[in-house]
Amino acid sequence: MNIKGKNFLNKRACKLLNKKIVINKRNKILEIASGYGNLTNILKKKIVSKIIEFEIDNMNVISLNENVVNINYRIYGRILIFGNIPYNITTEIIKNIKRFCNIRYVYLMLQNEYLKKINFFFKKIISYKKICKKFFIPSPKVESNFIKVSNFI
Repeated sequence: MNIKGKNFLNKRACKLLNKKIVINKRNKILEIASGYGNLTNILKKKIVSKIIEFEIDNMNVISLNENVVNINYRIYGRILIFGNIPYNITTEIIKNIKRFCNIRYVYLMLQNEYLKKINFFFKKIISYKKICKKFFIPSPKVESNFIKVSNFI
């Protein structure tokens, strides 16, 4: 399935990202733009609690019908956020995320150019990994990075 403007992580990419993801099996996870569920399936193997998924296009059965730019993260308690978020609304999503103090860490796939701006929003980039275009379906026109950040400003 190809939805204009959406680039989904393939299974191979998620296996590589799995090495960068350090979480406790009791963590509560909220995933933005879960797409085909490739990253979701990796996360499910690491935790015992349910993953809360937000998918813009309602492709996923477990999806919640809410605008991802306006999620009220406070109602989910202490959470970790994961997302291969749509690059065209990255700033809006991050501005909303930083409004809430119940978020421990945020793992996001970002457009390479946006990586230079991310220090404006977060105090600390803990790690990042460049992800090649070939790890997406379909391949995007831009380079991407998977990051883990914390300590909101």
